[in-house]
Amino acid sequence: MFNSIRSKLTFTHLSVVALVALILGVLAYARLAEQLRYGLEERLRHYSEDMGDRLEELVESRRSVLDHIANGRELEDYIHTKDKSALASYFTTYSDDFHRLYFIEANGTLSVMVDDGRMEEDLGYLPPSFSMARVVEEKGKVAVRVEKHISPLEDLLTLSSAVYSHPQGSFEGVVAGTVDWPHVASWIEDYPKEPYVNGAIVDHDGRVLVHPDLTQVGSVPPDFLTEDEASYGTADDRLYSGMGLFFGRRHIYACYEMVDLGWKVYSIYPYRRFKELPTEFRDQIILIFLATCLVGGILSAMVARGISRPLLQLSRQARRVSEGRETKSLPVPVEDEVGRLVRAFNHMTESLNRTTVSRNRVDTILESIREGLLVMDDRGQIIRVNSAACRLMECSNGDLVGHLFVPDVLADSGPATAAVQAVRNGKRERAELEASFQRRDGTEVPVLLSYVPLKAETGEFSGAVCTATDMTAIRRSEEERIQLQAQVYQAQKLETVGTLAGGVAHDFNDNLSVTVGYLELALKGIGSEDPVREFLEKAHLGTERCRDIVRQLLTFSRKLPVENKVLSLAEVLGKTLRLMRGNIPPGVIVDVESGGTPGLVEGDETQLHQVVMNLTTNAVQAMEASGGILLLRVDDAEVKGSGTGRYPDLPKGSYVRLTVSDNGHGMSPSTMERIFDPFFSTKPADKGTGLGLSVVHGIVKAMKGGIYVDSAPKVGSTFEVLLPLTTRTATPEVVSVGEAPFGNERILCVDDDDLVLEMLREVLQDMGYAVTTFRHPRMALENFRQGAGRGYDLVILDENMPVLTGRELARRMFDIRPGIPVVIYSGYLPSMTEEEMRESGVSRFLAKPLGRVELGTVVRTLLDEQRGVTPD
Repeated sequence: MFNSIRSKLTFTHLSVVALVALILGVLAYARLAEQLRYGLEERLRHYSEDMGDRLEELVESRRSVLDHIANGRELEDYIHTKDKSALASYFTTYSDDFHRLYFIEANGTLSVMVDDGRMEEDLGYLPPSFSMARVVEEKGKVAVRVEKHISPLEDLLTLSSAVYSHPQGSFEGVVAGTVDWPHVASWIEDYPKEPYVNGAIVDHDGRVLVHPDLTQVGSVPPDFLTEDEASYGTADDRLYSGMGLFFGRRHIYACYEMVDLGWKVYSIYPYRRFKELPTEFRDQIILIFLATCLVGGILSAMVARGISRPLLQLSRQARRVSEGRETKSLPVPVEDEVGRLVRAFNHMTESLNRTTVSRNRVDTILESIREGLLVMDDRGQIIRVNSAACRLMECSNGDLVGHLFVPDVLADSGPATAAVQAVRNGKRERAELEASFQRRDGTEVPVLLSYVPLKAETGEFSGAVCTATDMTAIRRSEEERIQLQAQVYQAQKLETVGTLAGGVAHDFNDNLSVTVGYLELALKGIGSEDPVREFLEKAHLGTERCRDIVRQLLTFSRKLPVENKVLSLAEVLGKTLRLMRGNIPPGVIVDVESGGTPGLVEGDETQLHQVVMNLTTNAVQAMEASGGILLLRVDDAEVKGSGTGRYPDLPKGSYVRLTVSDNGHGMSPSTMERIFDPFFSTKPADKGTGLGLSVVHGIVKAMKGGIYVDSAPKVGSTFEVLLPLTTRTATPEVVSVGEAPFGNERILCVDDDDLVLEMLREVLQDMGYAVTTFRHPRMALENFRQGAGRGYDLVILDENMPVLTGRELARRMFDIRPGIPVVIYSGYLPSMTEEEMRESGVSRFLAKPLGRVELGTVVRTLLDEQRGVTPD
């Protein structure tokens, strides 16, 4: 905690400040307590003196009244006449001043008494209980007592005055008067208006006349007041204050002595309450103490910082010098001991900077070299390396320095070791060759090595410098270049095959369209009982299969646009198996399990064919050598969407599951990690392109589905594909050759193939339409521009035509007559957005070959839409 000069100085200074503040606070607290006690006793003396003065005034005033009565003519008359009624009537006039007035004969007989204005009768000698009320003349003074009179429960203040006869001067008795003492006592008790201050009165016999504890009134306790501290000095002997025990408890008190009566009037204050008085001031003193400590701490820290800052700067400067970093001179503070130390340290730093400049420059040059650099001594031990060498060896500086270059770093590869040894022996001036460095984990890194000797002044070998260039990236680049060339060559082959497939499919579709068109015309014109009809229907079925094959070729060549619709995955699986039937080896058994569901999904039929065909083809090829069972199944599945399981990325919902399983050679874990990478394949070059599974993965993800693979070597592989289940109803395909819708509108057909053009004309005319045909696009455009276009209701164009494509021709016709329905009818269909279709004027794309009914339905639908007719 105190490991620095600054902390020690701060703590020491703060301790002194806190100690001084504490002493001052204690003294201030003690002085404050003393002042509070002095002030309290001043108030108590004032209370006691005031109560005593008032009580004396009360007694003096009442005693003056009694003296007046005792010396009055009325009482003198009574002495001579003994007229009690007259005397009682006279006493009644003083009923406001006294509770009772009575005259006692010299022999102790109570002759006249008035109680609250009423004259008492049947008076006689005083009873024994009143014996304490007798009045004795003592040196001309009359005693004043509080006595029990008549009723032992009634306290009275009794005053008396002696009565003498005139002119003889003989003692005749006394006039006594009583004052209601409880009223006087309550007035005295309530007089101090300060909390916890109480009044008390003790008579000359030590009897308690007034006290807060009413149970003590009338008693003569031995410990009513026991003084245990010296009294403070007072103005006279009648008034003093101090601290003492009142009925066993400590109090601060003030006492006023009534000399005439011999009574003492006390004002008392509980000492335990007095101790609570300085609490508020004590809290303020504590706050002042804390504030003083805080300010003292800040000042201490500032003083300590001013003293220790130069020392800290000197410490940091010394650390930078020890680390070999160039430093500047420190500013010299005031010329004291620290300043002289800083000046001496600056001189030492400048000397060290000059001696280390050259070494730093060498280090900078070594670190700026991108190649690894190692310096050896004459024994071949490494004494210096740069950061590039450490990165090359994947280790730190300490892992290389101190080790032998051969064999700790340079792998014992024969020629490289021999070349280095020849340089050390002076047989070669330098060695430049490809070699390998040995890393600590046992791996080797290929390097281009340049080993140059260092010679002493005598010409002897004193060490060597070796530069090493990492050849890993160069060799990897060469391998990647060779692999990329192979991939480009493979892609070119695929592009060539795709282009060829597209061209073949286009020409084949043209011819197939002619065949399909005339077959359907023949079927329309022949009766159902004709034996030739069966042959024609089978030929028509063959053309349907040919159309599926052509669509597969167009999908492969990317010439067929995506057309999403509701499809049955089970039906797609069945069609794909029919197409693959000729490619399945005899040793492979196909087992199709029925999941009891059609598996309705939304997607492109051609893409789904491609998914099924790629998965089944891979499974068949895995069992081609040893045979096996190809298991295919379509069923429903539910995904909980909990973020776990086989499909953590799929949302919760219902899905259709396609399972393709085989018991072929299987795959290793490393192979499974890359099966969806483009151009990755474990098959020979003549059997795989590395694109099949990557295409499957892309199609499944585009349909918002998921794919899961489980495989093990020599066990087999299982692929599961999940596609979202749709609730829409699948539109059944029109496979009949029934009657097509008829019409009488005019249709323009343009195609560069005469047979296709003639077939279109025959089919459409058979439906009742007036057909005009052109083989050349420009002739058709010229005819359309010259005004004939206003008479056409619909245009059918081939996409692949010389000079002008179908879309270009449609765009120009649309400029001449906006809104005319245009159909592109081609062997393969280009991919276009809806916006591009609207701009070019194309209403619909139709793929060849299309059946007579389908063609007629599309034509009729577009014509009705043009006329604003809603189909039934």
